[in-house]
Amino acid sequence: MLKSARGFRDQRCPGCQLPANLCICSLLPQITAKATFWILMHPFEYDKPTNTGRIIQDCIHQSKIIFWERTSPSRRLLNLIKDNQQVFLVFPEEYKTKTNATVHSNPLSTENPHFILLDGTWKQARKIFRKSPYLHHLPILSLNSEQKSIYQLRRPSEDHHFCTVEVAIDLLQQNQEIEQSLQLNHYFKKFVSQHMVHRHGKSV
Repeated sequence: MLKSARGFRDQRCPGCQLPANLCICSLLPQITAKATFWILMHPFEYDKPTNTGRIIQDCIHQSKIIFWERTSPSRRLLNLIKDNQQVFLVFPEEYKTKTNATVHSNPLSTENPHFILLDGTWKQARKIFRKSPYLHHLPILSLNSEQKSIYQLRRPSEDHHFCTVEVAIDLLQQNQEIEQSLQLNHYFKKFVSQHMVHRHGKSV
């Protein structure tokens, strides 16, 4: 386990990464969705107990975690991009390159979109985008939600910045997969609540 990860000394469930006495694996939903999520994860993220990209993979069976390497692009991701249509990079529009088109339609015009989510701190996510030219031709889908993040386990750069699973929850709503979005959101809220119990002895 990554020793710089907060909470690495705790005895944790290998599934949900919560302390064993607060495990929520029995509540894990098995969600079938039309949308597909490919989570391009910074290598420092996976062993952090507060990481939410893992939640997407655990709940939605067709989602995939792919580790980002600066000098060696993932052949797996390159093949997925090449072999599939309707692939969208989910990232704030203000950071897009001159070659990225921007998608504004809501709902999307396709029922089976493939979403690439950059999973890491905002500093790491910007670095992943900047150092990954193979992403720069993809259409960018930028969220415009007025809601604030409920993710209290880390300090966001801005109030409107969502954690990775909150992005997936919003995208499922955009894709008119309301029940799937609600199931994922319910599990995520329990995840946050149990972490808050562990930190402060109270739920949110």
